[in-house]
Amino acid sequence: MEKEYRRYLKKEHLEKISSWLVLSHKQRGLYCKYCPWFTVAGKAGINKATQLRKLGCEPLTKFKDVLGKEGDLVMHENNKYHKEAVEAGKTFLK
Repeated sequence: MEKEYRRYLKKEHLEKISSWLVLSHKQRGLYCKYCPWFTVAGKAGINKATQLRKLGCEPLTKFKDVLGKEGDLVMHENNKYHKEAVEAGKTFLK
């Protein structure tokens, strides 16, 4: 029988990528503060056909693979649609 391990959000997760990451206490998860607002109708990818999910329209609530080379935060940060959304957000704020 496998032992279940619970993973929790740590302060270092928020500090590492604080420029675009926000915590929702109500939803008990993390969101990207740019992607829901600066992607086309909440869609991304080639031809804007992929619906945003984790960190976009839905909170990231499982913290098993948050950091690391293939962690949720790093993978999201490296997506083209995320980079475009961040740039659009910064332009909007100017």
